Amino acid sequence: MSASKRMQSQVVAAGESGAERQAEPVVPDMAWVLRAGADLAERERRTRIFQRHVSGAATEAEDNTVYQLAFWPDDKRAMPGEFIACALFSALQGKDAEYVERQRLASINGLTVIFTGKRLTQVHADVWEAIMHMGRQQPEGSLVRCTARQLLRLMGRQTGGKQRDDLDLWLNQLTATSVVIRNDAGGERFRGSLLPRSADKDVTHDTAYAFDINRDLARILSTNLFLVDWEKRRQLQRKPLASWLQRHFSRFHKPVAVAELCRLSDSKTKRLVDFRKQLRVALSELQQVGVIGNWSIDSSTDTLRILPLGKSPQDFDSRAVPSSTKQVDFVFSEAPAISKDTRDKFMALYPGKDVDQCYVDFANWLYKKKKTANKPNAAFLGFARVWAADKNV
Repeated sequence: MSASKRMQSQVVAAGESGAERQAEPVVPDMAWVLRAGADLAERERRTRIFQRHVSGAATEAEDNTVYQLAFWPDDKRAMPGEFIACALFSALQGKDAEYVERQRLASINGLTVIFTGKRLTQVHADVWEAIMHMGRQQPEGSLVRCTARQLLRLMGRQTGGKQRDDLDLWLNQLTATSVVIRNDAGGERFRGSLLPRSADKDVTHDTAYAFDINRDLARILSTNLFLVDWEKRRQLQRKPLASWLQRHFSRFHKPVAVAELCRLSDSKTKRLVDFRKQLRVALSELQQVGVIGNWSIDSSTDTLRILPLGKSPQDFDSRAVPSSTKQVDFVFSEAPAISKDTRDKFMALYPGKDVDQCYVDFANWLYKKKKTANKPNAAFLGFARVWAADKNV
């Protein structure tokens, strides 16, 4: 079967655990699902021809690449590094989010981000991450199917009528976005809507959805992802600045000016004296749920420094700035994706062993050894052979 036909046949069933993912939810608008698969190859072919014409670069290898969402454990949520390095998902309250056109968002790391649509908040981040979580490890062109209740449960929210109405509004707002992200060299990292194509259908006391994971989404979710602990994030719901900081600290660990955090979070509070008060509250909230350890704001430079968990304030040294506060229990940016077939092989070879934990240990092993895996599936199975033989595992 060709790669394009494999993509066309992919349909992802949603759920909150392995058992639930096996259950088939109601499929909304089957005719739409079939059309989405039927025109996928032609749509992608035209897009690649257009991109080659614009860039003038030889892209035969790119044309032949099938992008696949990476894998991450059930208890994590993933976000592309480019989305974290800008104010795409802001720390605004929903009531303060306005519609903008071609607005340049605050960003760092040489990125230029142009946004059109209703400004997105941490609630939108939770919705978007939940949909991508359902589709992880699937190739471009896959369809993520779920019901409103399934999606809300995956987000840790109630599933009543009001919540389902709110969810539908958030989904519409995500669809009605235009995002363009370019780097310093003029290369385009992402262009399009955060939910390009979707379908919905009313079912008994629920709504069924289908979401298209197109090539642009699959590409940006195939590598350079950063993870947060979902249970800790769930405890930070309705705390937008703390939620934003949790995601920011998943990637950036060095001391940072308070003014820079105010700019990047796009907080409605622009006066630094007011933002600084809100920041202290948010940092305390992060401490309480175990996201960060101790922290300090240098009064002379107005710079925030954070210590890893387990360190005391006495460990702050003005002569030696801590280089990293990241808890290395899982280093996803160094970990390649592995296929579903590889996971199935693992479970057949090592029944009773935890494939997710093995993958976490594999990711950390690559990180500590400063290795890359050109053939990630073979490398993972080679690592698993030694890992499974360890009596302590």
